[in-house]
Amino acid sequence: PDNSWADVLNVSSSVDPFRQQHLDPANIGRWTAAGYDQGTTLQYLSALSMAMSSPNIALDS
Repeated sequence: PDNSWADVLNVSSSVDPFRQQHLDPANIGRWTAAGYDQGTTLQYLSALSMAMSSPNIALDS
Protein backbone atom coordinates (compact mmCIF):
# COMPACT_ATOMS: atom_id res chain seq x y z
CA PRO A 1 0.00 0.00 0.00
CA ASP A 2 2.77 2.51 0.74
CA ASN A 3 4.26 1.95 -2.72
CA SER A 4 0.89 2.70 -4.27
CA TRP A 5 0.76 6.01 -2.40
CA ALA A 6 4.21 6.93 -3.72
CA ASP A 7 3.06 6.20 -7.28
CA VAL A 8 -0.26 8.04 -6.95
CA LEU A 9 1.21 11.15 -5.29
CA ASN A 10 4.12 11.50 -7.73
CA VAL A 11 3.22 14.33 -10.13
CA SER A 12 5.35 12.73 -12.89
CA SER A 13 3.53 9.40 -12.60
CA SER A 14 0.63 8.45 -14.83
CA VAL A 15 -0.87 6.33 -12.03
CA ASP A 16 -4.32 7.51 -10.95
CA PRO A 17 -5.89 6.75 -7.56
CA PHE A 18 -7.01 3.11 -7.60
CA ARG A 19 -7.48 2.04 -3.98
CA GLN A 20 -10.34 3.07 -1.72
CA GLN A 21 -7.82 4.61 0.67
CA HIS A 22 -6.60 6.89 -2.14
CA LEU A 23 -10.16 8.25 -2.53
CA ASP A 24 -10.96 8.56 1.18
CA PRO A 25 -11.27 12.25 2.19
CA ALA A 26 -9.76 11.29 5.56
CA ASN A 27 -6.43 10.91 3.72
CA ILE A 28 -6.41 14.46 2.29
CA GLY A 29 -3.36 15.17 4.47
CA ARG A 30 -1.27 12.85 2.31
CA TRP A 31 -2.34 14.76 -0.78
CA THR A 32 -1.71 18.21 0.65
CA ALA A 33 1.67 17.13 2.07
CA ALA A 34 2.63 16.17 -1.51
CA GLY A 35 1.71 19.67 -2.70
CA TYR A 36 -1.82 19.15 -4.00
CA ASP A 37 -4.47 21.83 -3.39
CA GLN A 38 -6.98 20.61 -0.80
CA GLY A 39 -10.18 21.90 -2.42
CA THR A 40 -9.35 20.84 -5.96
CA THR A 41 -8.11 17.45 -4.82
CA LEU A 42 -11.24 16.75 -2.77
CA GLN A 43 -13.39 17.62 -5.81
CA TYR A 44 -11.32 15.34 -8.05
CA LEU A 45 -11.38 12.44 -5.60
CA SER A 46 -15.14 12.81 -5.12
CA ALA A 47 -15.76 12.77 -8.87
CA LEU A 48 -13.47 9.78 -9.33
CA SER A 49 -15.13 7.94 -6.45
CA MET A 50 -18.58 8.51 -7.97
CA ALA A 51 -17.38 7.30 -11.37
CA MET A 52 -15.82 4.17 -9.86
CA SER A 53 -19.05 3.46 -7.95
CA SER A 54 -21.22 3.75 -11.04
CA PRO A 55 -23.07 0.63 -12.21
CA ASN A 56 -21.98 1.63 -15.74
CA ILE A 57 -18.24 1.45 -15.00
CA ALA A 58 -16.18 -0.34 -17.64
CA LEU A 59 -12.93 -1.68 -16.20
CA ASP A 60 -9.93 -2.79 -18.20
CA SER A 61 -9.78 -6.54 -18.48
